[in-house]
Order: sequence, then C-alpha cells, then structure tokens
Amino acid sequence: MSEELKAYKVPSVDSACRMLRAIGQRDEPLSLAELMKLADTSRTTAMRIASSLVSQGFLEREESGKYGVGQALRIIGSRVHSESGLRQSAVPVLKELVRKTEETAHLLIPLETHGLLQEVIDNPRPVRVASRPGTLVDYHCSAGGKAILAFRDDLVESLRESMALGARTVNTMTTWKQLDAALEEVRQRGYAIDEEEYHEGVRCLGAPVRDHSGRVIGAIGVTGATSSLTKRRLPQVARLVMEAAQELSLTQ
Repeated sequence: MSEELKAYKVPSVDSACRMLRAIGQRDEPLSLAELMKLADTSRTTAMRIASSLVSQGFLEREESGKYGVGQALRIIGSRVHSESGLRQSAVPVLKELVRKTEETAHLLIPLETHGLLQEVIDNPRPVRVASRPGTLVDYHCSAGGKAILAFRDDLVESLRESMALGARTVNTMTTWKQLDAALEEVRQRGYAIDEEEYHEGVRCLGAPVRDHSGRVIGAIGVTGATSSLTKRRLPQVARLVMEAAQELSLTQ
C-alpha cells in the first residue's frame, strides 16, 4: 500500500474488517474477547464496533453472547457467488419453466429470518408482478418461503419464537396455527401456494429444491397475476414447478 493510501486509513474500519474476516473464516461464533484480540483493540472499542456491525446486519449476536455471520453478509456472499453454484444451475431450468408456463419464474434461498430472491426470469408479457433479485421475502406468506419451511424444521423452530407473522393482505396467515396447517398441506402435496397472501391480485406456486443429501436448500416458484395464473391452471402449473424443482435438485 502506498504512503498516500495509508494516510487515509481509518483505524476503526480496519478493526471492523479484521472482525468480519475472522467471523467469515471460523465455523463457530466468536466471543467479544476473541473479537477484541483479533481486532487488536480495546474492549470498549471492540464492543462499539461489534454493536454497530450487529445493528447493520453484518454480525448477529446469539443468545450465548457470541457473534456470528449476519444476514447482510449472507446476502453479499450470495451475490458474490451469483454466477456459480445453485443460481447458475437454476437459470436454464427457470427459463424453461417460463417458456412452459408463460409466467415469471424465480429461485428463492433460505436465510435466517427471510428468503432471498436469488434469480428471477420474467415472463414474456409487458406487465410483470415479481420482485427483483436481492429482495428479502417473508417466509409465511410466500409460496417459496412455505415450500422451504415445510421441510426445514430447524428454520421453523428458530423462527417460531422470533418471527412476527405480519399481514400483507387480508389473505395473509397471521397465526402459527394457520401456518402449521398450511405447511402440513405443502408436505402432503409437494408444493406451496401463495393465494394473494403477499400482494393482492398476485398468485404464486413454489416447490422445494434439495441437495444431494436431501436437505432443502431453496425453492423454485412461478408468480403471475390472478387473471393469467388462474385457479383452473394450478394443477398443470404445479406439476411443472415440481418437475423443475426436481430437475434442479438432481444437479446439486
């Protein structure tokens, strides 16, 4: 680094970067004392930096008091790797799903408190109703979110205590009793439905994507206006969505 650049360094930012690098390299959460040592700073400064990183979502403070990777870092990591892995495999599958259904198709991946839209392939019509890649999606009122939760007990248990089931439309489920019943339906039929629960006039279908071990690592879905993705079409489109999710699963 040149002397000119060194003159513009901010010590607290350097310390924050060392903390983030350490968190990213460790499999287990780190205590404040460990962060203080790695950042080479005082306890008070380490506490201030860690608190700031938590408030911005880069770190997550667990019940034990230790610090782990926050949601903001996971989103950044997902975007950094957007051209590889699951997303790269999903693109041709999503394009084929759009061709067959003439509706917008998407890939949703799970984070701690929300799903992340990692890829969206728009339908050929000029009017589009889907959110953009990078959007955080509520689990309880999205088809993809419910398709993930139905097969991820670990997520359900962690969310049950912390997630408020807020109402986005009059159709949104706002109690865990309702959501538990809906997730059981997903498990029985293999796909989830968002029946104008997220946006009025918009219907979605979603099916889980699994890795080689059978663990659910995401969901493929289609989104359409209720005028095009009609109830009459649901069985046909649901079959296509499940086939697409199965096809993507076989590549993982």
